[in-house]
Amino acid sequence: MGCIFISYRRHDSSGFAGRIYDHLVTCFGKDRVFMDVSGIAPGEDFTRVISARLSSCSACLAIIGERWVDELTRPSGGEDFVRIEIGSAIQGKVRVIPVLVGGASMPRGEQLPDELRPLATLNAMPITHESFDDGMARLIEVLEPGKHKEDVAHDTMGWRLPLICLFVALLATLVTRYFFASSSLTADAPLSAAETLFVFLIFLTVIGSAVWLFARRRRHRISE
Repeated sequence: MGCIFISYRRHDSSGFAGRIYDHLVTCFGKDRVFMDVSGIAPGEDFTRVISARLSSCSACLAIIGERWVDELTRPSGGEDFVRIEIGSAIQGKVRVIPVLVGGASMPRGEQLPDELRPLATLNAMPITHESFDDGMARLIEVLEPGKHKEDVAHDTMGWRLPLICLFVALLATLVTRYFFASSSLTADAPLSAAETLFVFLIFLTVIGSAVWLFARRRRHRISE
């Protein structure tokens, strides 16, 4: 899957758009999610950057709030960049996913300009404040099937791995203690300095391996 482009109106859905952006960045990485606030440097041509980023994206999220349609016909004193973004995505055959936030409903075809009419026939994805995480899980599954389940599996393994390694370390310590004790003249003889050091090294090796594996999984997830 390529880049994910987020189209939104600042006066209509900036709060939801920001939360959606942060969630997607956590899941896919910053390089695969574009939103104008973080993706356009001062002094850059807005229209040129939008056009270039859309051409490299495989999906465009059209964040639609309650006032989204009203802004289409309201004089703004300038170009409607949201109209340009979604129109360019439709024309460029980029997959457009309408995301309804704040209780908004899908706009009807007659409410849209000609270049945005295809938007009215697309299946929308509602996301609410009360069920935001569930909504994002469904959206991620639409964007990349299997991705959310994979992340859940990684997260589950992430907290289980240290516990497993701790159990193995304790078991190795007990086995080692029994081995040295049984080989001594008396079973109750205390561990020598060398034996104690050996047990400590086993414990340190297992715990170090757990930390390394956990960090490796985390870096792999962020780089995806």
